[in-house]
Amino acid sequence: MGSHVKRALLLLPLLLGWATGAHAWIAGYSYRIPITCGGRNSPATSLTAFTCVVRLSDNGSPGGDVVASFPYSHVRQTGTCGPSANGANCDLRFTDNSDNDLRFRIEKWYGTPDNVCAAGHCSTIKVNASVGTSGTSIYLYYGNSSPSADSNVNANPFDANHKAALPFSDASGTTAVDDTGNHNGTTVNSVVLNTPGEVDGALNLQSTGYVTLPASSDFVPTGFMVSLWVNLNASQASENLVYRGTGISINWRLVLEGVYNRYYGQVCNEEACTNNICRRTSTSQEPSVGTWAYLAMVWDGGTTNSHIVLYKNGTAVDDMDCGSGTFSSINKTSRVTGIGAHGDGLAPVNAIIDDFRFAFYSPAYGAPWIKAVYDSTRGAFNTNGSEKPAPTATNTPGPCAGDCNDDGTVAVDDILTMINIALGNMPVTACGAGDANHDGRITVDEILTAVSNALNGCGVQPPTPVPTLPPTSTATNTLPKPSTPTQTVTATATPTGINLPEPQACNAVTIWTDVVGVTISGNTLTKTGTIGWNAGASS
Repeated sequence: MGSHVKRALLLLPLLLGWATGAHAWIAGYSYRIPITCGGRNSPATSLTAFTCVVRLSDNGSPGGDVVASFPYSHVRQTGTCGPSANGANCDLRFTDNSDNDLRFRIEKWYGTPDNVCAAGHCSTIKVNASVGTSGTSIYLYYGNSSPSADSNVNANPFDANHKAALPFSDASGTTAVDDTGNHNGTTVNSVVLNTPGEVDGALNLQSTGYVTLPASSDFVPTGFMVSLWVNLNASQASENLVYRGTGISINWRLVLEGVYNRYYGQVCNEEACTNNICRRTSTSQEPSVGTWAYLAMVWDGGTTNSHIVLYKNGTAVDDMDCGSGTFSSINKTSRVTGIGAHGDGLAPVNAIIDDFRFAFYSPAYGAPWIKAVYDSTRGAFNTNGSEKPAPTATNTPGPCAGDCNDDGTVAVDDILTMINIALGNMPVTACGAGDANHDGRITVDEILTAVSNALNGCGVQPPTPVPTLPPTSTATNTLPKPSTPTQTVTATATPTGINLPEPQACNAVTIWTDVVGVTISGNTLTKTGTIGWNAGASS
């Protein structure tokens, strides 16, 4: 057995393991860009079904983690992509590293610069992807003139715990669209739509506007996470960022205390909120006027103050208890939720708000999750690769699948080349002979075929080996008859062996039989006794 065949056998388990994780190319798409969610400021723990913000710009230096110099002209249906597009009229697709489609929502397409994408025509897309502690590779595909309908396009990009996610990028009307599809909001009074925001468009409440969410039990769970981006237009006395309730009838609230330069989060036992749990920040934690800040409140369902945590810009900042009485469970009286004021408009906040989210509590919503939301939103989370065109097979496969250099054999180097193609590290043109079905990709089955050809030869029956006698001028070997186990050798020097032919190109495995008194070393068969030289056929 040749040495390269032995190496192939040893490597086979590794080759199969690598190949099963390979990332192929989606047929019909001309281009793709690899993006690593969490490639920058990677999360401390893995995040399942996280919402990763991807931004595109045709400017060469747009800032942040924006994909720069994005070629919009390569998107076949640029004019129809956008927040209302579907899979049949927008040829964008996202997949993970195992070729699974990912849900995504286009918040802005080919729009104006914002707080993160500072130049060029900017696009903002939210993609649902699980993120590991070293980041996770996803792929943006485009360049398909006839895409098929795909339910993942402009789908809910959040996990199942999220009950409302309002991006406030609405251009007209009084409806604040909810990306989860659960609870649209309603804008009230004088608000300015589509104001430049942290993520994209935002909602300027000015001094009297606010948003209401319906009186649904989704907003009074036994534990929740609520967050939003805030940019104050003016300093505040004591206004409500988010208030579940009306008047003095309260379920829970997140309140700015400008007079003390701080804020607090509170969960109430009854409508009057005499018994409650509460956590407050120390001074100097209220957002500054004219500066975007990301505020979040997480309550894990516990009954003491310490079960509420407040965050500012991804860092826990609460350091004071402010609860009173005895709290046993949240008040579940049906009330509307107000964003920027009470549910009935009292105590409005004069601010611009963006990207409101509300979710049932999950243990996943700890400090790493909040920090990742902050980093992803502000453009400090992803790393981006360069655009790659779809591979095309230019080599014409010969009679031997896997014979990359067309030399009549399949070597380990050929198999490794195929593995690298399957992993996306090399173009399929590096081994056209490996792409047996001409589909522009290397599959596990094709790698197995190549390994078989390395072991058994390239479809050619191995020849029966015949010993080659030395020239008569050097030595004369007279093979004995079966009845006469003797051998006469006439030579000037006693021969020690018989030279076998060099292995054939197919590297067939040869089995020798009836070799009593014979040793084999490399290509040389040496007689050590006085009994026969019979060689059997190769098998």
